[in-house]
Amino acid sequence: MRDAMNDPAPAPPQRSSLTDRNLWLLYIAFLVVGFNAAVPMVFGTFFFKKSADSSQYFWIALLFAVPALMAFIGQNYWGGLFDHSGHYKPFIVVSFLVASAAFLMLSLVESAAGFIALLGFGTFFSVALIPVGQVYATVTYERDKGRVLGALFAFESLGWGLACLMVRTSWVELPSPDFLDRLFQLSLGLSLFTAVVMQLFFHAP
Repeated sequence: MRDAMNDPAPAPPQRSSLTDRNLWLLYIAFLVVGFNAAVPMVFGTFFFKKSADSSQYFWIALLFAVPALMAFIGQNYWGGLFDHSGHYKPFIVVSFLVASAAFLMLSLVESAAGFIALLGFGTFFSVALIPVGQVYATVTYERDKGRVLGALFAFESLGWGLACLMVRTSWVELPSPDFLDRLFQLSLGLSLFTAVVMQLFFHAP
């Protein structure tokens, strides 16, 4: 009896990352999050080109500073909230639905302050995926979590790269506002698609 009590509990069986549908869905989600983050950060400066005075540089600085601050706050907030919930899907799906709404409004806003505020709002919600994905990788792949976490962030970086390559599309021939609106519409569509796919096919315990 004593030996049975002192023996450590057997480790749960490890899942194969190649056949784990949830993990592949998270790879797609991280890729879309990276793409969505890069679009306004890389091409958002086009929004401020119409301002010829020095204030445009202030807004461009906020273009990077506000999302960085909201990502810092959001990841800590959503991570703590998820610790008390334990339900993956609501956090993931809602983050992409809010991202969709944010990109829709970004294509309609006209003021620099409104643009920055919407970007910060969207960032706060979109980063909910990151701590939730990290928890899934850590819990499900306890012995291999370093490699799985690395793969998740590699897909996020891939999304950044794909967004940057949008300068090689025919859209760059459009005027700056129209080009930016096309990118926002693309991010909107990708976000909605990801929200639907995650709602239908992501099933984590």
